[in-house]
Amino acid sequence: MKVNGPSRTNPGYEPRAVQKGAEPRAAGSAERVRISGQASALADARAPETADAEKVSRLRDALDKGTFQVDLDKIADAMIREES
Repeated sequence: MKVNGPSRTNPGYEPRAVQKGAEPRAAGSAERVRISGQASALADARAPETADAEKVSRLRDALDKGTFQVDLDKIADAMIREES
């Protein structure tokens, strides 16, 4: 099966706005969207935290020295809390 997209070689093609008789949107026009307070709070809660420069420095030093220890129990607890 061959599908022809918008091109001059497809004489039966008309953009959907023309087919349905709708007015095409002007370039640069925008629709307004309202976000509820609850949706905004959820977006804020999921936003990445700002980096703590001191903590990053300590972690970098520990990695460089080879003294960084992974606390598997702490990671598992955080994963369980995340899913709850």
